[in-house]
Amino acid sequence: MAELLIHHSESPAFQVIILGSGGGPSEDNVSGHILKSAGQPWKENSLLAVDAGVHLSGIINILEAHKDLNTQSPQDGAISICPFSEAHLPFKSSRANAGHILRELVSAFLITHSHLDHISGLAIATAALKNVKKCKRIAALPHTITALRKHIFNDFIWPNLSDEDGGVGLVSYLRLPEAASEYIWVAEGLSVQAWPVSHGHCMRKHNHRGSNAGLRASISSLQGASTPAICEQPCVFDSTTYFIRDEITLGEVLMWGDVEPDSISLSPRNFEVWAVAAKKVFEGKLRAVFIECSFDNTQADACLYGHLNPRHLYEELTTLAKQVVLLREETAQDALLQREASTDIEMDTAWKSSRKRKRMNAGWGDGQRIPGRRWGDGPRVILEEFLDGEPVGAAGNDQEDRLAIRRNSAGGVSPKCTVSDPEEEPSEFALSQPDGVIKSKQYSVLENGDGPGIFGLDDHNNGGDKAPEFDFSLRPLDGLLIVVNHVKDSLEDDVDTVEQVYADLQEFEKKHNLGCTFVMAKKGLTIFF
Repeated sequence: MAELLIHHSESPAFQVIILGSGGGPSEDNVSGHILKSAGQPWKENSLLAVDAGVHLSGIINILEAHKDLNTQSPQDGAISICPFSEAHLPFKSSRANAGHILRELVSAFLITHSHLDHISGLAIATAALKNVKKCKRIAALPHTITALRKHIFNDFIWPNLSDEDGGVGLVSYLRLPEAASEYIWVAEGLSVQAWPVSHGHCMRKHNHRGSNAGLRASISSLQGASTPAICEQPCVFDSTTYFIRDEITLGEVLMWGDVEPDSISLSPRNFEVWAVAAKKVFEGKLRAVFIECSFDNTQADACLYGHLNPRHLYEELTTLAKQVVLLREETAQDALLQREASTDIEMDTAWKSSRKRKRMNAGWGDGQRIPGRRWGDGPRVILEEFLDGEPVGAAGNDQEDRLAIRRNSAGGVSPKCTVSDPEEEPSEFALSQPDGVIKSKQYSVLENGDGPGIFGLDDHNNGGDKAPEFDFSLRPLDGLLIVVNHVKDSLEDDVDTVEQVYADLQEFEKKHNLGCTFVMAKKGLTIFF
């Protein structure tokens, strides 16, 4: 019988059916998933296949495990353990019903990259697409579509069943925009946003498609070269990670293809994805992350071949957790500044109504001292200059100017202010740095940063100080489901790599307490979240 996991069952956004969970070498259990919006009925185009190393055979195996499918129905609101029990399948045999699911219910195949363990089931299943109402779509980033068109559906490896290059028109290609802000509709109630990531590099040094090749061409053009320089160096292989959004709840799931850690990549790009994901965690939108962990920790970095092991997977999740912490701290700081700005406006209004002279000194006059004001946890600040009773500089009339000056000065020091106590140091922030970078004892923030990489987690601006420490006591990833897949079988007696990977991850979680929940993917498992 298929297994069922319900995570946050009060309002699930997704149903995911795992057709294949492994990373090989056995061909019967490689990457393959079916996604459905939990709030959508089972109907035409309601299912999305994400990777298809295994597809039809996975569906048939699940149906075979439920011979009483046609008589099975949920009772008392309970969800049946059979993932297809509500699909109203019309045929008697599991094979015929699997064909119906493929032809009628699956809207599209969302492919992360073109390696065989992610596409072989797709290629073979296309033979069952005769007499379909319209072309079955294959959605992916352009580089993956190019690989499928040139090297799979090319009348050599497999017949050209596409509607391009003179094919027969059973499938069509949907080229997704790269790292775009919009989401693209792929199935009923589901839309997707695609981000390129790195999946190792070729063993030989050459120049062809891939992130490094494009980067070299851009650099050459900036340097004024008439033609792009051909650099004989390893070429990074591109994979994809997808944010998939449920249009009913606006909940999201992040599904990674094969990926390597940023720490050893020739073209690290995971950080940008985690930066986007952190905002979704902070807003409560990200329900789960499906991500690979191909080896246990005994696999050396040099032998990862574009994959993760538990050590690197937890390192990547820690990157996500750090950015969630930064978002929380930045939001708290902004709220404090807003409250203080409101107080400042009230104080300024009172001062304007009672002003008696046009100019005041920096805190001393006629034996009276003007009370200083604290901004955040910074030093005491004395207003230095008033013109016609109107403060300038840090005490300007505009609330937004005041907030901007406070952010840029970090410790509350501006050109128009003096510190009342020279011995008093800021308790949290250091003085402002050039180029819009603020140094902090806790972290550095790129104030003028653009795009997803707004938070600087590295230590290159810390003057050689220790790497910033992060407080995970509040469990920044609490409630986030991490589904670990693509574990490779060692094919050895008494070795269970899946159990070892899980034990390694649990040990890291016990020590660092990010708060996430780890689940090991399993063929036939259905998850509601």
